[in-house]
Amino acid sequence: SEGFDGFPMWAPDGKTFVFGSNRHNSNEGDTNIFVTEWKD
Repeated sequence: SEGFDGFPMWAPDGKTFVFGSNRHNSNEGDTNIFVTEWKD
């Protein structure tokens, strides 16, 4: 698929996962940051 997903990182608490993505953006160069709480 087109776009970029990258820079995955865990927060120091080990429960929060963050990554950047520019898929499905309206403007070239726009990047979204996704922050999620990891659940087992």
